[in-house]
Amino acid sequence: IRRIEKMMGNKEKTFSEQEKKIRLMARKSIVSKVNIPKGTIIEESMICFKRPGNGIPSLNTNLVIGKKTKVDIESNRVIKLEQLS
Repeated sequence: IRRIEKMMGNKEKTFSEQEKKIRLMARKSIVSKVNIPKGTIIEESMICFKRPGNGIPSLNTNLVIGKKTKVDIESNRVIKLEQLS
């Protein structure tokens, strides 16, 4: 019986170090699809989502869409909150 309990494990889900690294790489960030000039209000058509997830998470588009840019943002660049007002 004890062997069966061990095989079933516990209720907590834990990730190995390798799984943690892969999870970080699999996340996506908000990226500029086109060149966005300073002072432009960002629209949905101007952004896309790409890996790795080292910027604003793709689930947080509300933090980007409708915001005005403080600086020029080149095409294919991760958008950061400090670039927006």
